[in-house]
Amino acid sequence: ASVVLNLFSQPLPAVGGGWLALAIASLAAATACRELDIAGSFAPPGSPLQGHAFWHVLTAVSLAAMAGYHQSWQPTGSPSKMSRVQNDASVVGSG
Repeated sequence: ASVVLNLFSQPLPAVGGGWLALAIASLAAATACRELDIAGSFAPPGSPLQGHAFWHVLTAVSLAAMAGYHQSWQPTGSPSKMSRVQNDASVVGSG
């Protein structure tokens, strides 16, 4: 029980909210492009600007932004405290 309490007593890490906002916005825009393309409202069939192409680009942007968001997570607290909590968790998991 103390291991669980130690894990939840850690302060939340500072994260890059801009990355998350970009990921969500680009995914929402990609979904809108997809829906408009399926409905035939995005562009005429012979047009070089196709909704499906925009969907690919925008989902790639969203994936890259999520990677940036993931990399922005930094552990907080002193290294010794973090390693102690991680070691406590590994001891509990092994037994």
